Order: sequence, then structure tokens, then C-alpha cells
Amino acid sequence: MAGAGAQLRRVVALVLLACCSMAPAATARGMSAGIAHNITSFLSGHPEYKQYNRYLTETRVCDEINARGGVTVLVLGDGAMSTLVSDAGADLGAIKNALRLHALLDYWDVKKLKALPTGADTLTDTFYQAAGGAATSATGSVKMAKLEGGGFGFASAASPGDAYDATFTKALKQTQYDFAVLEVSAPIEFDGLFDGPSVASLTRLLEKAGCKRFAALIASTGVLKDYQAAMADKAGLTLFAPKDDAFLAKGAPDVDKMPRADLVALLRYHALPGYNPRPSLKLVKASARPFRTLASTAGGKYNVRTKPLQGSHTDTALAISAHHSRRHAP
Repeated sequence: MAGAGAQLRRVVALVLLACCSMAPAATARGMSAGIAHNITSFLSGHPEYKQYNRYLTETRVCDEINARGGVTVLVLGDGAMSTLVSDAGADLGAIKNALRLHALLDYWDVKKLKALPTGADTLTDTFYQAAGGAATSATGSVKMAKLEGGGFGFASAASPGDAYDATFTKALKQTQYDFAVLEVSAPIEFDGLFDGPSVASLTRLLEKAGCKRFAALIASTGVLKDYQAAMADKAGLTLFAPKDDAFLAKGAPDVDKMPRADLVALLRYHALPGYNPRPSLKLVKASARPFRTLASTAGGKYNVRTKPLQGSHTDTALAISAHHSRRHAP
């Protein structure tokens, strides 16, 4: 298995599926050198958002927000956040969905809100949509409007009619074109937001990302059930999923001829038990302990290290025992 894993690692094009969903990809603007905001550091100076800040950290959505420019975060005071946590059944994965829905992929300050047309909806994309959690474009978007009675309303684009879950309360931070933090009065939700990831949604996500071969292999070998079990854990799951062309690359092992036990181990090797979004992996130091995979042994075989590369990808490197390193040098 180790030899096959090393070969496949060398040729694979990695697509990071953080917590079984695509982490929001950074655009050229989003990864500009000017990014300097830190949402958790900012909110730490505002104790009335302690719960919101806590869950940003626990879900690691803060890392996704900090990795981009041109974003707006709709924050909730502790009272409204308690409502959201209750609606989510205190499930961390469900809360993460909601926090991503409250993070907008565009810069909105009070000046831009005032320019909205009165009584007409304006849609804006969210981190929830970019992460692949939305079944439709409507469930991944937030609608905003200038209300006829004054103020601004916010709701999921999937919400019917002109009802709005939340209204604008105040602006906490406005760094023009880069980073805005706005308080809203109540959680933005829709039916299905708090549903957990299913086997169907995972395979659909993999296929959409160009990983159809990988999706078929984990289904046929039963490894998909291992992934699902890890997904059900509060710690979450991270997949390093090879795209289809990786299986045809020179030097890649012929998975059709691999013994079943080796293939199962190889597929489990591509999964980390825990949620590690791309921005978090980029911050891992070279001296850090390697990550355990679903294939890791008690002795540390089949662990992985990560190292950042130029651009938006993260490469992986094997961290295995000495005798395996000699026999199967990368």
C-alpha cells in the first residue's frame, strides 16, 4: 500500500474537500497581498459577540473568512446566536452551514446598502454556496432589500415572498472594498440548512469536482461508509480527492489490479479525521506533527504532512516510518 500511495501522491491533482465540501476558492482579488483582516481578533474586542466568535473558531469558518478579501460578515449578538445554536440542535456541522450563509462573498457597507432599490431584492453569494453545501443557487444566496418602512432586510434567497429573517442593526467595521462586519437582528435560515451531509451529497460533490473515478471507488469498496462515519463525528472530515486524470497519469498505480485490502487502505489514506480547511493547512508549519489519516497505524505509518505551494493548492508529503521511507522513498 505504501508504494502505491507514494506513486499516486506524486501524480495526483489535489482537490481539498473540507468537511466534505469544497472550501471557498480564493480569487485573484481574494488572495491579494492587501488582506490583513482577522475576524476573530476583531470580534474579541466586542464581548457581546462572544458566542458568534466562539463558533467561528470551533468550525474554522474564521480561517475561510480571513483568507479572502472583499467579504462581509453578518454577525449576531449573543441572544440571536443562542437562537441559531438552538435551531441547529447545537450540532457543529449545522452551525458551520449557518455561519457560512452569514458570510457574504462581496463587500457591503452602509453606503452600498443605501443604494439598494426600495422593495426589490438584490442577491449576493455566500461562503455556503462556494463551499458546495447549497443544493441550488437560491439556498446558497442571501437576498437583501431596502425596506419601505426604512432599514434593510436580509433573508435566504430560498425564502418565499418578501419576508425577511433579519434586519440591519449597525455597522461594526467597514474597510472599503475589503472587509465589512455588520450586525443583523436575527439568524438567516431556510428549511434544510441544518441537515447533515449525506452519502448522496458527498458523491455528488466529488463528481461535480471532477473526481468521478474516486467517488466510484469509495462507493464500490465500502470506504464511503467509513467517510460517512467520520462525517457524523463532531470533528468532521477532510478529503484529499484525486481528479480523474490523476488515475491515468504516468506512474500512477493501476487501481483495478490492486488487491482489495491495499485499495481500501489507499482510499482511507486520502482522508483525515477532522475538519482542516485549505486556509488552515496553509498555516501549518513544517515542524508540525504529521496528520493522522483513516489509514494511519499506531506506529504512525501512513500519516501525512502538508506544505503550501505557490497558488491555491496544497501539496501532501508522506510521513511514514523509517524502514518504509527506505523501501519506498518518495
